[in-house]
Amino acid sequence: MNREKSIILKSKLYKAIPRENYDFLTELYGCVDYRNYSPVKRLEKAIGIRGIYHRYRFPGDVSPEDYEDMMKPIRVFEMIERGLTPETPQTSAVINGLAQIKPQFLNEIRAMHRELIRLNPELQDIVPLRPNEIRSYVAIISGACSGFPPEDIASFNHASESPEANQRLNRRKREMSDEIEKISGQKGDSFTNRDGKVCYRGLIENWCPSEKTFQEILRKTKIRYPDKEKHPAPTADIRGYQSFLENRGYYDD
Repeated sequence: MNREKSIILKSKLYKAIPRENYDFLTELYGCVDYRNYSPVKRLEKAIGIRGIYHRYRFPGDVSPEDYEDMMKPIRVFEMIERGLTPETPQTSAVINGLAQIKPQFLNEIRAMHRELIRLNPELQDIVPLRPNEIRSYVAIISGACSGFPPEDIASFNHASESPEANQRLNRRKREMSDEIEKISGQKGDSFTNRDGKVCYRGLIENWCPSEKTFQEILRKTKIRYPDKEKHPAPTADIRGYQSFLENRGYYDD
């Protein structure tokens, strides 16, 4: 995958549907039109540790942010597979039009996955659970772009098997975040909810470390804060935000 091919793929999305539906597709494309900032780096910065973020190699030595950016035209199909498309009179027409070109985009994401495995053999044992769905490949590639350790990508991959497994992983994520907050005394970023109340996101957000990674985070945090009293960090209303993340899937950033 390169920038030129990504632009060509985006143009094919628009060619696959009637012109009167362009606004809808533009809105859908906007759902994936962002530049991801690694949740791992966010945690490292918040509590002052290093060595959790995993550096992967990407084709052409592009940055992980640029590689994920190139994947955006393909991620439109991920949104459709996950049922995250806006509900409008145009929805069915757009989805039906795009279905005709999905096989080509599936081949493209498979090629991206092969490129990533070739450059990063540590990912070769993480097999997409649904090989005919684009989102299965996106989960692995996007995880690498975010710098998740291989064990964490594998853990998330397995959690994708069922909603119940995903919910268990989300609960475990909150437990991990709470424990790190107690030791470090740090909190996640603040935000104002719909009621005007200031709330805080968890320190571990949009990512669930594997147990191996969490033990390393825990070890480094205890070294960083050796004299910190083990009292809970100031309480904050974060449940509404966590429910929002769970509805979308914690992997979305």
